[in-house]
Formats: sequence, structure tokens, C-alpha cells
Amino acid sequence: GRLGGTFKNLWLSGTYDEATDENKETNVIPTLSDLKEYGLGFNLSSVFDSRFENCRIEDFGLGMYLKGCDINVITNNRLNKNGVQVYLDRVSSFGSQTTISNNDILRNQRYGAITINGTRQDAIVNNYFENYTNSACFVYSNNDISTLIDGNRIDNPQIDEIDVFRLKPVNGDIIVNNRVGPNQSYKTYINVTEENYKGTSKR
Repeated sequence: GRLGGTFKNLWLSGTYDEATDENKETNVIPTLSDLKEYGLGFNLSSVFDSRFENCRIEDFGLGMYLKGCDINVITNNRLNKNGVQVYLDRVSSFGSQTTISNNDILRNQRYGAITINGTRQDAIVNNYFENYTNSACFVYSNNDISTLIDGNRIDNPQIDEIDVFRLKPVNGDIIVNNRVGPNQSYKTYINVTEENYKGTSKR
């Protein structure tokens, strides 16, 4: 891997909000190629120790794509109206220990605001998530290991068929102290689709 850098006080703006995407604001799970078609804000591959702070990233298919990256920090940013806000992707043995904290994560236009594909020991803590459409799943994961999801605040009134967190972990996820606002109508709070974990947990 390569040593990353520090990215602070940047405003990146794409054109996804104006794009025609028939699956925008739906619960259809996007593919990576679907998202890339509409542009990327930050696109990093095989770097470690990067820091993203006080940035505004909006209107991309992928707000932030970290491929095979380790020990990165994403904090105090505003991620707004991207298809998927942050996508963490494992490559071989690389892809772990990214911390996503204290961000405003608003109006993701595709399902899974934070999407995790096979990475390990990530932490998603103390973020604010807001969405009023059928794409309002906050964390969607596939084959992740030991993800910590702690202290996040979630707003999405009266969306009946969406899971707050939809996870298919290998093992060891920890989900604690997250708060869903009053008068919420999520289908399930935590949907764990893995036989080693016993079904779904309703809020």
C-alpha cells in the first residue's frame, strides 16, 4: 500500500442529482458499476493513513470509494445526495480499519448509504443519517468482519419497507447505542442475513 494524505476543507460537486437513473430513491441494491457510471468524488486504491475532514461531497454516484485501503479516517464531513455516500471494498488481504465518524450523511439516492464489501474492523460511529425515500438503508454490508456501528442518529419518518442496517457479516459485528427518531416506521432495525446470526432484530 501507499501512504495516503490529508484532505481538508474541500467542496466536491458532481452531477448525479440531475442524472436519469430509474433506480434512484428505491430499495434496489446497486452494483459498483452502476454507481461508477455517475462519477466518483474521492477514489482511492491501496492507500493507508488517509484523513478526510471538513469536506463537502455531493451529487456523485459514489461519494467516496476506498478500494483495498487500511486505517483511514473520514470525519466531520457533509455527504449529501450521492448515490452511495461511502463504499469500502476489500482487495485480497487489504481493506480494514476505516473509521467513519461525526459526519452528516444526507439523502443517499441509492440503497446503502455506507456500503461495505468484505472489509474488516471498520468503525461507523456518531454520524447523523437522514433520508426520506426508499433508498434509506444506512449501512449495507456483505461479508464484513467485526464492524462497529455505535452511537449513530437516524432520521427517516414513515418508510415501511426499509432496514436501518442490512448486514451479511462473517462474524463479530457490534451494533450498539444507535438512535432512531420518534414516529419512525422502519421494517426492521437490524436485518442480519446470515445463518450464524439468528434472524432479524426488530427495534
